Amino acid sequence: MTASPKDFDISGPLANQNALLNSLYDIDDIRQASFKNILLLLYIATWLTTIILITFLTEAPRDLLWLNILLMMFCGVIWWLNGSIPHWTPYLLITIIWIFTVLGSLLIYDPLILFGLSVVIILSSNLTAVPMQLTVAILSTIFIARFYALDEKTFGPFIFIWISLAASFLSQRGLIHALDISNRYQLYAIDQMKKAREQRAELAKMTHALLSSQENLRNANAQLRYARDFAEEARKLKAQFAANVSHELRTPINLIVGFSEMIATAPEAYGTQLPSVYRPDIQAIYRNATHLQNLINDILDISQIEAAKLAIIKEETQPKQVIEEAALIAGSLIESKNLRFCVELPPDLPTIRMDRTRIRQVILNLLANAVRFTSEGIIMLRANVDEHVLTVSVSDTGQGIPAHELSRVFEEFYQVDGNFSRKNGGTGLGLALSKQFIIQHGGRMWIESEGIPGQGATCSFTLPLTDTVYYPLHDPGHTTQPSTAIHNILVWDDDPAILQLFKGYSQDHQVKGCTDANKIVQSVAELRPVAVIAGSHMPTDDLEAAIQHISPETALIKCPMPSGRRAVQAIGLSDYLVKPVSRQALLDALEHIGSDLEKVLIVDDDWDVLRMLTRFLQTAKQSYTVNTASGGLAGLELMRQDPPDVVVLDILMPDVDGFTVIEHMKADPFLKDIPVIVVSARGATEAITQSVEGKITIQREIGFQPIELVGCIEALASNLMLPTVPKS
Repeated sequence: MTASPKDFDISGPLANQNALLNSLYDIDDIRQASFKNILLLLYIATWLTTIILITFLTEAPRDLLWLNILLMMFCGVIWWLNGSIPHWTPYLLITIIWIFTVLGSLLIYDPLILFGLSVVIILSSNLTAVPMQLTVAILSTIFIARFYALDEKTFGPFIFIWISLAASFLSQRGLIHALDISNRYQLYAIDQMKKAREQRAELAKMTHALLSSQENLRNANAQLRYARDFAEEARKLKAQFAANVSHELRTPINLIVGFSEMIATAPEAYGTQLPSVYRPDIQAIYRNATHLQNLINDILDISQIEAAKLAIIKEETQPKQVIEEAALIAGSLIESKNLRFCVELPPDLPTIRMDRTRIRQVILNLLANAVRFTSEGIIMLRANVDEHVLTVSVSDTGQGIPAHELSRVFEEFYQVDGNFSRKNGGTGLGLALSKQFIIQHGGRMWIESEGIPGQGATCSFTLPLTDTVYYPLHDPGHTTQPSTAIHNILVWDDDPAILQLFKGYSQDHQVKGCTDANKIVQSVAELRPVAVIAGSHMPTDDLEAAIQHISPETALIKCPMPSGRRAVQAIGLSDYLVKPVSRQALLDALEHIGSDLEKVLIVDDDWDVLRMLTRFLQTAKQSYTVNTASGGLAGLELMRQDPPDVVVLDILMPDVDGFTVIEHMKADPFLKDIPVIVVSARGATEAITQSVEGKITIQREIGFQPIELVGCIEALASNLMLPTVPKS
């Protein structure tokens, strides 16, 4: 708020005004200036009067001459005293002037001399305060009344005394008012100048801060550009690393699963019976290898996993079966440490929607942790159910967890301190991943422990009995609420892998799939989905009309689909199998090509893979003649010598890769029509379709509300990768 001159107000009684004036102005300086001028004029006037008396008025009383000389002397004394008592000398001067005026009137005794008393009052108004002026007026009145008669001759001086007093009082008030106005404007000017100075200083600071911020912003933008380029380079390296690690892990697990499957399900392929004592062990190897295969398929597919978001595929599952499978897998590990293992499950557990692979992994992680930190005693696996959730807990009698570390056990790479935990190793990722899986299911996970060795710890998690709406990962404080309405989306595509893609990464909706064009309309009528997702290549004209008629609230979204099947078909392949490849998957791929196949050529640089795939084909119902080639060059040579009916081809080979082999086959008129089945550790989408091109269109019969439109665009924009700025 800006001050104005009237804000600086001076009001109140006259004494207060004088006091305030003394504080606002140096009133003593003003009176001192007047005092010196009056004293000087009085001295000069007395001196001139003395000269006149001596020179021209020789008949005047000699006492009057001495009175003038005495007055001049007093003027000198007062001038000298003014240096030591400047505040009192004006009062002393007025007193002396009044006394000498009274003495002069007594010497001359003329009523005209009494007018000098009014002059004293006028001088007093300039040098002293009102009380002094009033005192002079009263004393003058008393003097006139005492030594002069109050008649028509003295009436004039008497009246003039009080008129002078009144005029002096009024003029002094006017002067005070004028000084008051002047002072207020002066204070206002000082205040505005001070504010202007402060604002100028603040503006200078803001200018400096703005320049500094601009410099910081330029530096931040440069750092962001560098970080973005670095992140893009890291993303490419990550994708390359994922492809390499995927190949290195999928190939050996394929051999483990493949051979254990052959031994467990088709031992006749080896020409001899498997001893019965081996069967349980082989079954255990096959079961655990299959579980490991499922985990590798999910975890190593990094190109399709977003940051802090792992895919889960929910399906109606009996949790008791999942818990028993995990207990069976972990049982041998627990027994190897001579620990007791107890499983307590209710006789009837309700069926719930969950990802059985993820939940089984969570239980295995909890059991593995319990085994690591327990040297003796018992490990207990329990489950119970109430009205809303299923609770699963794993208890042990190990070393326990100190209270101050309970809040950190779910941090990535964190391990409980102590030599015991170091001795038992571990990466510190098991509990962090497990908690993320549980949060994605809408549940929660926690650990209870007293930190006392021998009493161990209990780790528990819950799963909602009804499907839930939940918040993203890394938000353990969220609250899950049962979804009262099932929000379905219907995916229509002729590639089953597309359905799995949407099921794995759709977080807020229940995904249903349809590959049959004849059943899509029926599915829309039954499910009444929020949206139908159709591939750009699918014929949607009839579907649009059906949606408008049956479910106008349903949106139709047409977009390109990253289909590995269509990608391999586009380059002339019959099929693309991703390692680990099961026996049944290979036989199904051959059957899909035709039933008249006889000669099969398998091309791979790994002799173990060649032997495993050969075993697969030797146990098929249809009799195949199998030839093998170790490498791309050897495969092309065998093809030209004895063209096969079908080629089973690896992609990553050291001499000539699979795509080069396919190019040579297409260029050879004798080989170009031979069907090719690719078997590789790299997925079809990963190896062939790095991205999909095309338009995404959304249409709905009833239209879109503004808030829906903004929400759709915002959700779409927030999930798009930032465009890469080319380096200059």
